[in-house]
Amino acid sequence: MKHLLKYLGVTFFFFGTFLMFSQLQSCKHDPQGLDQLDIVCYNTQVAPILVAQCSSCHGDGGQAKGGYVIDSVYNNALNLVNPGKPWASKLYSIVSSPNNPNMMPPNKALSKEQLTIIEVWIAQGAKNTQCSSVNAHIQPSTSTDGAVLYSIYCAGCHGVLATSAKIGVTSSQIQTGISSVPDMRNLSILTAVQKQAIADVLAGTPNANPDGTVLYATSCAKCHGAMATSDVGGASASDINNSIKSVTSMKYLSSLTAVQINAIVVSLQGISGD
Repeated sequence: MKHLLKYLGVTFFFFGTFLMFSQLQSCKHDPQGLDQLDIVCYNTQVAPILVAQCSSCHGDGGQAKGGYVIDSVYNNALNLVNPGKPWASKLYSIVSSPNNPNMMPPNKALSKEQLTIIEVWIAQGAKNTQCSSVNAHIQPSTSTDGAVLYSIYCAGCHGVLATSAKIGVTSSQIQTGISSVPDMRNLSILTAVQKQAIADVLAGTPNANPDGTVLYATSCAKCHGAMATSDVGGASASDINNSIKSVTSMKYLSSLTAVQINAIVVSLQGISGD
């Protein structure tokens, strides 16, 4: 009898532990209290993530991949969320499920910080909160490629380079904006060379020595994979230009200059693609 009770006790212990673990593993409810955290601002925190991580494949109007338009436009993001319920929102669930073969972005998961920003924003009602970016955390970049710098620091507010609202601005005007516009003051981290590079690309003057690896990472990797395993390895300038003209989701790359396209081609040499 004593052995039987001992056996039953051990059995119930392991069964209870297994049940509790299973419940924890399958639980995808929204944590309580997220709506009480500091307000997450759409324009300075959420929109830049969507532009950087999603718009290259989902930013071309009704022709976006899967029919999902994900860019800096608030209403487009709102179509993919259930305000107050992150796990019931397409936008959040598709980027936070590592076991989902269709997880986005397809080649590089969002960071924990980015996931948290999106989760808290949705939990707080997914509002079109507009805040000054003076205190927004921006990582400095060492790049001197104007197209790359524009995509990092400017596209979130002014749109993709090809249709930018700031075409033609000078480096002096950029500096004036940084000095006088609250939402631009955080761009004081840019060097004079970087500001000039942004002005040059907005004026249509290409960087004489663009970094093909960086351009591929910002313009191509989200759809074609990391460079080392790219499915367009060995592509020629003609291949890229033809695709930009014929593939709807690539038309935004029409802003790339011949010099920039050639830099991408050089970086893809020696890589076997499909």
